[in-house]
Amino acid sequence: MDKPGFRDLKAEALAVRDGMANAVARYAVALVPATGPTIGSGVLVSHGTDLFVATAEHVADALDLDDIRCIPKPPQPVNIIEHRDERYRHLIRPDLADTVAFRLPVANVLADAAADVALLRLNGHPAEFRSMEFYPLERARSTELPHDRVVVCGFPFDLTLVFRPTRQSAVFSRTLWGKLTTTVRENFDPDRQLLITYEVDEVMDGHGMSGGGVWMPPRPGTDLWNPDDQILVGLQIGCFEKTAGRPLVATRIERVRRLLVK
Repeated sequence: MDKPGFRDLKAEALAVRDGMANAVARYAVALVPATGPTIGSGVLVSHGTDLFVATAEHVADALDLDDIRCIPKPPQPVNIIEHRDERYRHLIRPDLADTVAFRLPVANVLADAAADVALLRLNGHPAEFRSMEFYPLERARSTELPHDRVVVCGFPFDLTLVFRPTRQSAVFSRTLWGKLTTTVRENFDPDRQLLITYEVDEVMDGHGMSGGGVWMPPRPGTDLWNPDDQILVGLQIGCFEKTAGRPLVATRIERVRRLLVK
């Protein structure tokens, strides 16, 4: 059998990337205040029969619990945007704004300000989540992992357009391939946090990504994989802006699970 050529390998890599982006997008939502230009990210999770949106505490703290707007993934596959020019072409097309932000029915909030994580407990299962799923928290972990590659999914503010005449929103998620690493910085706690370097040519504007999920895909090189093989290992809470490459900082998912036993 002939060895696959460069183009074949690139096409396979792109197919894997698209598959991974759509796998984690099943759980990813954008959180939008009723007023103001800000945006945050969240992950749909479950604990038994209870349903939550997991996010960063500083994202939840900026929301009005009586009027949280949420933008879910549309039924169609996620749109992978390669270049800024392509993004601009989308943003001048109001007909692409097909996802309407709806009011999220939040019953109460569980939060840990020190770890910068929060759980928005939902009052029922919104019909708008019909094309999405809730990740069982009992499957999430950040220890005894099979490798160090991760995928970070969130909704950066610079990829968001609100079409005001119809209140429709075009929201494009950003999926980053990254690698778990560590540092000796005084403001990094390896027992509580994860540090992630990521593979992009340009410096990313991370505003809006806070609260997004950090996912570990199946072991690289695996020929067959199932979307359910993804492991939720943490929630992004920020980045080291003055460090080369602006590595991302995430809170380990165990700190989210601790909110349920307080």
